[in-house]
Amino acid sequence: MSSEAPREPVVQANAVTKAYQLGELASLQQTVRDIVSAILRRPRRVASFRALSEVSFEIYPGECFTILGHNGSGKTTLLSILSGITLPTGGTVSVPTRVLPLLSVGSAFHQDLNGHENARLFGSFLGLSRAEIMQAMPDLVAFSGLDDQHMETPVKRFSEGMKARLAFAIALHFPADLYIFDEVLTFTDDEFKAACVREISRLVADGKAVIFVSHELDLVRSLCQRGMWLEDGQVRRIGEIDELTDLYIESRAPMPAPS
Repeated sequence: MSSEAPREPVVQANAVTKAYQLGELASLQQTVRDIVSAILRRPRRVASFRALSEVSFEIYPGECFTILGHNGSGKTTLLSILSGITLPTGGTVSVPTRVLPLLSVGSAFHQDLNGHENARLFGSFLGLSRAEIMQAMPDLVAFSGLDDQHMETPVKRFSEGMKARLAFAIALHFPADLYIFDEVLTFTDDEFKAACVREISRLVADGKAVIFVSHELDLVRSLCQRGMWLEDGQVRRIGEIDELTDLYIESRAPMPAPS
């Protein structure tokens, strides 16, 4: 009797911690104080803030995973670590070689380049060959719904909705092992949002790992199988999506007034 081999996680985070120093760091006055402290051998006391504290979780192939939490809970910091934008202070994180992060609409665009140029630039950042980029371009442009005239226009003249369309089209049409979407459907219309949801579902069906973060919990429920709830930089709970979102919603409900 054969048993199915256990799946290896695509993302594996173990006790990931991120601390930031607070206060003045690089001013001339602070530099002078640091020099004086070093000469006098007085240890400098630096206040710090823990954005994440020993966060551990795993994400598997063919899984859409969400991260819940209010603003300031540590979601953005964690996504930045998974994207390779920043490094953890402690713990370890293992992610695949090719990660495609879409953390903010238009944040990765060069504002003076046009749509075609930004798409090609993004592809080169991912390490794609020119042939791979050019092969993806027709489907990418068609999915975005932007005509040739708009694609030849500098991105700085795009509306937020146009930037969102281009960003999502790029993310969905370049190959990666892990896709990260953070609040990127806010500026899109319902028709385009539905098309994006279908494409994300296709990525998951093809065995890709997806992290999808949104305050639209109905959308999260429809796409994700599991998730993690962060609160003040710590893991509050990890579990199946329906149970997780129910508990999260319940925690945010206002307390009844005393009778």
